[in-house]
Amino acid sequence: MSIRYNADVDGLRAIAVLFVIFNHLNISLFQGGFIGVDIFFVISGYLITSIMYKEMRENRFSLGHFYKKRVIRLAPAFFTMLVAVSIISSLLMLPHELISYFESVLYSTFLMANVYMRKEVGGYFSTSVEEVPLLHLWSLGIEEQFYLFWPLLLLFLIKKINGKWLIWIVISLIMLSVFYAEQQILKNAGKAYYKMPVRACEMFLGALICFLPKIKLKEIFIQIGIYSGVLCLFATAMLFNQQTKFPGLNALVPCLATALIIYLSQIADKKSFIMGNSYSIWLGKISYPMYLWHWPLIVFCNIYLIEKDPIIQILILVATICLAYLTYRYIELPAKSWMVWSNKRVILIGFLLPSVGLSAIAGIVKYTSGFPQRFNEHVNTQVAALQSAAHVVRKDCHDFPKNKAILPDSSLCVLGNGNREKIDFILLGDSHANSLVGAVDFWAKDLNLRGYDPTQSTTLYLPSVELFERKADHEYVLQSQFKTRNDSLTLLLQDNYYSIAIVSGYFSTYLTDKVKLIDGTGRANNQVFEDGMVRALDNISKASDRVILILDVPELNKVKANCDVRVKSLDLTRNCVISVDDIKLRDRQYLEIIDRLKIKFPKLEIVNLNTLLCDQISCNTSLNNIPLYRDKDNNHLSYFGAKELGKEYLEIRENPLK
Repeated sequence: MSIRYNADVDGLRAIAVLFVIFNHLNISLFQGGFIGVDIFFVISGYLITSIMYKEMRENRFSLGHFYKKRVIRLAPAFFTMLVAVSIISSLLMLPHELISYFESVLYSTFLMANVYMRKEVGGYFSTSVEEVPLLHLWSLGIEEQFYLFWPLLLLFLIKKINGKWLIWIVISLIMLSVFYAEQQILKNAGKAYYKMPVRACEMFLGALICFLPKIKLKEIFIQIGIYSGVLCLFATAMLFNQQTKFPGLNALVPCLATALIIYLSQIADKKSFIMGNSYSIWLGKISYPMYLWHWPLIVFCNIYLIEKDPIIQILILVATICLAYLTYRYIELPAKSWMVWSNKRVILIGFLLPSVGLSAIAGIVKYTSGFPQRFNEHVNTQVAALQSAAHVVRKDCHDFPKNKAILPDSSLCVLGNGNREKIDFILLGDSHANSLVGAVDFWAKDLNLRGYDPTQSTTLYLPSVELFERKADHEYVLQSQFKTRNDSLTLLLQDNYYSIAIVSGYFSTYLTDKVKLIDGTGRANNQVFEDGMVRALDNISKASDRVILILDVPELNKVKANCDVRVKSLDLTRNCVISVDDIKLRDRQYLEIIDRLKIKFPKLEIVNLNTLLCDQISCNTSLNNIPLYRDKDNNHLSYFGAKELGKEYLEIRENPLK
């Protein structure tokens, strides 16, 4: 079995890397450009299995030699990029960001970037990834984890199993991986995205091509098949988007198209024009360093708060190609001379030594708390505010206990004066209500009151209502803890009486298609919401002297929580404000409902913190140089941000709990 150079494969690489880059540059035509990674997986499975299978059949395969070739192929460009990005990150990143970055370096170096992203970063499409320079290395982690076991399994199959069964065994492995992917997506689509067994089917599909018999076809049918595959790839890249359930069965669409192209290109007499032209081949040869460099460049633009308009998009693409060519010409090609070295020497010098060096630097960064002395005290104070999440500062309250069956222990969840035995007030609502506790705690201490806050995520107090949350592919899943907690709150209100009851939450989100509110009447969300609020306020009014409703704070739009800190730390010129029009559009429907509720409940008191932040045009994201929102979050106040808001409200107006 001979392995000949296939120019169409390099052309496929060019298509794949451009899809990924266009997607990351937010070019709307390629919302599904993330399939480029899946194309790479199929290509990788095909090429590497082809080489291994040939060597194994000829009894020339060596595991040490295999990993030596992997190091020579990947490590030089990988560590070049890693060192350069680490140096720049050390100059730009805030202390807590630098600690997280070098933790990702540690995972990436030892081929576990996907594990880090799954644990610490969250969903691939979330806004929190926009300042994570090594996010894209998750795919390398998956690929190398796959090649830890696939060579051993293939060697076993060749030696112990009749060759005619290889095709059916690989098909079975593909089916098992797809089945596992579908199950994992239902559990947690964000985490499933990064799991190696979920993606294994894509590399197995590439491997399958190596075992399929080559059918003789007329050249016209071959070219029609190849161009149909290319058309399918472009259609998928343009039609798929962040809401598409992915990977799993949907990933098979671009993967099967890629496999078809590769299979037919093996038996074609001529190269296809789209992939076999000199430009596509050249881009394909530098596609690996293009993939390595493009995302850090985008992240550094994000850190510098540079908008990715068409000119910036072109500049990033040009810079990516230039860096990729230089890496290919002066790093990758010279590294091929390492093939004459022994396996141990290549693995030691090419992988272990740089890995140990970067690990040592990561340890130093962690030990020094991210070198905060790089910044002045004012910036470090802002950083502390960014990191102060209310549910972390006041643990064992919000979303506690984990089984959701009972309420938190009021002796642990103390707001205000903990020395008072009597609980003067209760705070009800979801995570947005919880994010206000910095302000509420400050007001309570000012008046020597004690409060209690049994808040829970996505759980506005709406009695007799069930909530379904939208998941991938617009499927709605019942969130049983919503009604469980609210039933408990109803009983709590029946058995206790408070001087004050405070209600708040992410009101507007319950009126969108992100959730479905069901009360058995079959009505729309807004009607179920309004009736649920009537029941809630009726229950609360019977259990308290006063009811205070705190309106929701603005939601960040095109501005990040750390914007003001970036401006101060990097000496930038930028206004970190939000459009009032956007806030009015978001809040219009729920504010109309609140107005009607005030008619039904005349004693309902409304607190509007937005009057401290907004004028007629815009809303600020910081107050007295303190950032108001949690880092990597666009709608939750930080603990210190809420506290600063509470202080300001007290100084300008009066204590709303008075």
